[in-house]
Amino acid sequence: MYSNGPVMRDLPKHVPLLLSAWQSRWLYIACVIGLVLSGLMLMRVMSTDTLPVLQLPDHRSFRCDIANTRDDLPDYQILTVHYSGAEKLARELCQSTALKQHYGGVNIQWFPRGELTARHIVEERFDLFWSRDQRVQGLVPRFNQYYESIFQLPHYQVMWFSQDKIPALTPEYFDQHSIGLLEDMESYSHFLMPLNQLKALGVDVSRLRITYFPNYYLLKQAFWRGDVDLISDGSWLEASAGDRTLYHKLIDEHAAMGHWYARRTRPAAIDCALLRSLQDYTGHLQSMSVGYASATDSAPIDDKMGGCK
Repeated sequence: MYSNGPVMRDLPKHVPLLLSAWQSRWLYIACVIGLVLSGLMLMRVMSTDTLPVLQLPDHRSFRCDIANTRDDLPDYQILTVHYSGAEKLARELCQSTALKQHYGGVNIQWFPRGELTARHIVEERFDLFWSRDQRVQGLVPRFNQYYESIFQLPHYQVMWFSQDKIPALTPEYFDQHSIGLLEDMESYSHFLMPLNQLKALGVDVSRLRITYFPNYYLLKQAFWRGDVDLISDGSWLEASAGDRTLYHKLIDEHAAMGHWYARRTRPAAIDCALLRSLQDYTGHLQSMSVGYASATDSAPIDDKMGGCK
């Protein structure tokens, strides 16, 4: 009997197995070749200039637009040392009718005080910034050619804190306890003031168990865990103590927090808006802590600023 399809003959039993193995081998080779070609194509694409550059977000700044202003106007540039309240300060200035005549937006940055350089000052990179007189005069001796102080921040207390008992201001006490400080050698509260007091007490600092931390967060966490016995801080530390019991000893009762400095070449019409916003910003910081003096301790430096309502 004949069939309409191809003639099928009986094959030895091992032949189908050989054919299956041969097909699997070619399939494996094809996969390998495909992977190699894909890798070469990816390398070629990555080596070209058409690959877009990934732009990482800047986590140390905030910018807002001033409404109903011209596109060609510059941003008002602000520098502070702390992120808390920075966005609020920028947004408030973005609502100012005085600023919109001269600026297209407000850009505020926050970074450690040690990153402020003489070049920032002589090139007037910032329209407004927060620092201390000693710091800026040390960078640029004729600093007042470029900037002037317009707002003095309130004074505050600096203290030794312990979770054990009230610290004793004696060399013997500090010899027996570990201390946590910041690596920031320009920090008044967490480096200069405590070390100055130890020197005044006749303590041999080289013999002490001092651990230096790269930032305030790590310093505070080490203190809460008991890794260090003592840290120096403003009395705002008590606000974050929770159920912990804190003991303290005064280092400085009237520590200067610094000033806000504005460019000398600025539109006079914006001064009142700046002062109102700086008052609000200072109030925000005070509301977060119990370590500042009263709000009346902060005031404009120049009498000509006092007429703002």
